[in-house]
Formats: sequence, structure tokens, C-alpha cells
Amino acid sequence: MNLVRGTGLIVAVKPDGTGMQTVVPATAGYMPNDLVFDAHGGLYFSDFRGISTEPKGGAYYVSPDSRTITPLLAHLAMANGIALSPDGKELWITEFSRNLLHRVELASPTEITPIGTAITYHFIGPAPDSMRADNDGNLYVASTAKDACWRLTGMGSRSDRYCCPAGMKGTTRSPPVWPSSPTATISTS
Repeated sequence: MNLVRGTGLIVAVKPDGTGMQTVVPATAGYMPNDLVFDAHGGLYFSDFRGISTEPKGGAYYVSPDSRTITPLLAHLAMANGIALSPDGKELWITEFSRNLLHRVELASPTEITPIGTAITYHFIGPAPDSMRADNDGNLYVASTAKDACWRLTGMGSRSDRYCCPAGMKGTTRSPPVWPSSPTATISTS
């Protein structure tokens, strides 16, 4: 694939590696970082562009038919981790370059409720990376610090910081038991 520096794409493939389809083309100009699927078959992705003083990234929704990309939150500085609550009504996004956690209340997959956005947590020290929500709505945010993760309550209040399990040392994956989802690949250059 011939990518423009600073951009990326999202493709979907079957488990056996066949049937590759472009979901978000490189020509769209995004730098996809993380993604999460909703119950409708659409997906949210974070756009890892910008810096703390020039926020160019954001959070976007791709419709189930992959024909429409809708901006949800703009002007984010290296949007990174993204997670959806179990009921699909709250979207969480981290800003790597500003160490922030955003909470977005959703009226629909592409619509934010009135007064539905907030910065619920400001990380101190290492930047937040990937993120997942458990069945109770708690968030697990991986840190760029080796072997460290944060657990936050469903409202975004810090619950605790802990070391990732031994099998995860040297990775930036969140704690065990990820929700299952269709296979997708993110490619950046």
C-alpha cells in the first residue's frame, strides 16, 4: 500500500486473511490509532494527529456500510484510546498529547446529547494509551509507562493504578478479557 506520511487506513479481512476491504481509505487523511465496534456494526476510531498546541485529531464514527465517516469530537491532540460502554451510550476517548480522558454521552451513534461531553480525568505523568471497558462499565487504560495501567469507574473517576499482569510486560495492552469483535487491521506510516 502506498500511504502518505502521517496518514493511515483501516481495512477489514476475514479470519483466514482473505476478502480484504477498505473501511477508511488512506486518501481520507486520517491517522487511525484505536477502534471499537458498536452493536449496529459501525465503528468508532481515534485519529492520532496533532500535538498539544495544535490539536488536529479527533474521534469519528464509520457507518455499518462503511460509506459515511462522521466526526464526533474534533480538535483533539493525538486522540488515542477509545472505548464504548456496554450499553453503547457512552464513548470514551483519551488524548495522548494532553493526558486527558473525554466522556461523551451518545443520543445515537453519531449524535451527542445536550451537555453530553466532559473531560473526566487528567492523567499525571505517563500518557494514556489504549483503553477498554468491562461489562460493568469500568475503564482500563494502558499507560506508556512500562507495565502500568489505570482502572477508572464508569463515570471516569480513578479507581486505582496497578501493574499489568506478568504476561503483558512490555506491552501497552489493557487488562485481561477483551470484548470480542470482528477482525480489523489499522495501518499507519
